[in-house]
Amino acid sequence: LLSLFLTLKPELLMALCAVLSVMTQYQFSGAQQVLHTRRTRAFEPDFAAGGSRFAGPAQAQLKIKGGRIARRDGGAGKAKSAVSLIIGVLVFLGYAALNNFSRILSAVGGFGFGGAGIRHTLALIAMAAAINISLMFVNSLVNSYGLIASAVTGIGGKLTSIGNVVASAIQNATSATVGQNMGAGKPERARRTVYAGWAVTMVFFGVLAVMCLVLPEQVFGLFSNDPAVIAVSRRYMRIAWWMYLAFCLMSPPLGHINGVGNTLLNMGIALLDGVVARIGLSLLFGVTFSMGLEGFWWGSSLAGFVSVILASAYFFFGKWQDRRLV
Repeated sequence: LLSLFLTLKPELLMALCAVLSVMTQYQFSGAQQVLHTRRTRAFEPDFAAGGSRFAGPAQAQLKIKGGRIARRDGGAGKAKSAVSLIIGVLVFLGYAALNNFSRILSAVGGFGFGGAGIRHTLALIAMAAAINISLMFVNSLVNSYGLIASAVTGIGGKLTSIGNVVASAIQNATSATVGQNMGAGKPERARRTVYAGWAVTMVFFGVLAVMCLVLPEQVFGLFSNDPAVIAVSRRYMRIAWWMYLAFCLMSPPLGHINGVGNTLLNMGIALLDGVVARIGLSLLFGVTFSMGLEGFWWGSSLAGFVSVILASAYFFFGKWQDRRLV
């Protein structure tokens, strides 16, 4: 990464700084909104009535009743602004990449990196950026529903991070083993590696499924003792376990794609998963279908199946056995 930044052309470096500045300002605006909510709204638990609410003169009002969270305010404007921001960032990144990508590849040659190697590095960076941008967007929509929704999603993010440790470990192990077997000219062993990875991740998913469907209150109780947060945990976990299933199913085939050296395909899948599917499905369920907060949770959870379908299709039907490794 240091070699890459040392060889960046000035105009591309300025473009990256501008994009990071816009993203940081947007993230800070979401944080300021949460702080403003804490200062201006009084949270009054009303568990005897079967729910809880925010009281006060604020326009947005969160109610949790019957397991469903709803917001009553004009949130469509915020969604449109966020979409405009994401589109602008993507267009700006695309313009910078088209105008500077070839010069970056030639510039880094003096540091001992080949063009193919730096393409793979940039692909991995783009994958992480796409996922982070989409999560930032979805979280900004969730935060507009108040502190309880933000707290529930935050705890869910911690649980997702725990699952990601195992999923990433399986993905990296699959990638390394597939690469070794492909280099040794043994594609059948590489194929069996993916099946073994699926077996391990599905055992792990069985544990997650029990936690999500049977013990959601106990799991959330490890992170919060707020009755209002725990009351929503079962609703959230019934949606989140689909996301965990997607993580477990996508890890081995994504590791396989990296193992055969096709990281550009992995980048394309990440862009479709993170930017197109996660943001698109969140807006579809949350805004178009008027599902509100649960719609954003559903969109974020189901987006991972785009990676599952595309990566598995490449594994079963792609001509990866004949790829020339770099």
